[in-house]
Amino acid sequence: MSAVIFKELTTALAVNRTVHGADTPGFGDSDGPTAQPTMADLGGATAEALMAMGYGPEGRGPVDLFGFHTGTFLATELARQAPDLVRRVILCGVPYYPAKDRMAMQNKFLSPYAFFTDPDYVDQMYKRIVVDGDPGTPPRRRLERFTDRMRAGPNGEWGPRAVFAYDADAGLAAISQPTLLMAFDEVMTEPTRQVQSLLPGAEFLQLSGLEMMGFMSQPERVARAIGEFLDRAAAAPIPAALDNNVTAG
Repeated sequence: MSAVIFKELTTALAVNRTVHGADTPGFGDSDGPTAQPTMADLGGATAEALMAMGYGPEGRGPVDLFGFHTGTFLATELARQAPDLVRRVILCGVPYYPAKDRMAMQNKFLSPYAFFTDPDYVDQMYKRIVVDGDPGTPPRRRLERFTDRMRAGPNGEWGPRAVFAYDADAGLAAISQPTLLMAFDEVMTEPTRQVQSLLPGAEFLQLSGLEMMGFMSQPERVARAIGEFLDRAAAAPIPAALDNNVTAG
């Protein structure tokens, strides 16, 4: 999908923060890679984009990151590759699985999106996302999610494939920034909780009662949780040069 799914959350956060929603390369309006990317590729491309926007120690200062599902590992890799560019990290719904399970899951669940091989594929996606989607999300917004899914094309599975190929243990353990592990009531709740073993200093927060796209149905609640964490982290001792910088998510 694309940054469109964060529209309500962006609005809620932007009351007192500067917020940027970046489309992962290959999704939304972004330029797509010509071959299967790695999470290192995606994180590096995002770092380049932020620096081109003027962020970093030599410019507007570091940013705070909010990553969701695939975006949690993009944020992880960005924080690892460019620690001076990242101030604080919120990882929501981390698809963390033991190394021994990742390849098997990749082979079992991932294949090119069946636009050209299954005549019922588009109907199935419409039913899953629009008709049977989160009832707390308005139908028009569910339609936008469906449209994003269609725009990704048959290579849309490259993002999830990069997730299962990622050395999550090493990447997550390399995060040095203050980190919040956020979970809704969905399949990634327990994997997110397990990340605490790699980041013992991270906070864990489960927002019960929210389905997978909880930031669409209850954006103010999610924004409040994000803001409270950022404020707590800001109160901790950090270099004065990093204080009061623009926040991006």
